[in-house]
Amino acid sequence: MSYFSFYRAPISNSTPCRAISLRDAFNYITSDYATERTARLRNLPLVDERKKYKSTQLDYVTFSGTFAYRSSNGVLRHSGYICFDIDHIGDIESINRHKTALSTDEQLGVCLMFRSPSGDGLKVVIDVGSNMFEQPTQAEMVARHREVYKQIGRIIELRHGLKCD
Repeated sequence: MSYFSFYRAPISNSTPCRAISLRDAFNYITSDYATERTARLRNLPLVDERKKYKSTQLDYVTFSGTFAYRSSNGVLRHSGYICFDIDHIGDIESINRHKTALSTDEQLGVCLMFRSPSGDGLKVVIDVGSNMFEQPTQAEMVARHREVYKQIGRIIELRHGLKCD
């Protein structure tokens, strides 16, 4: 089983509080606690209020691995997952249409997908295989991650018309 780091808010906190699994992340995202905070964020009327709330009130994870601290220099072990952030898709119908298309694209290997906290985008977690990241140096691990991210991001853009951040 692969694990990755979980961090308590605020976003300036760069030290993880524990390692969690994909199942743990799903349970957290769908929990009353996270659902209530996300609803509060989406109900804020001003962009600046949303940014401030997001950066101070929402917990977060680094799906790509476990970290001593949140930085490419702090990576301890790659999880074999890469999370793609797709912003500004639009209304709920567009989001659901893209969600269906991405989840049924067998070549992508989507293992978790959810509406972004802001409400107008998607977070797409793809299983790229942890064996790809076994025994590399930290620099090799970071370089492989970046290369795989670019390749899959390009596939998502070409096949689904979505730009990954």
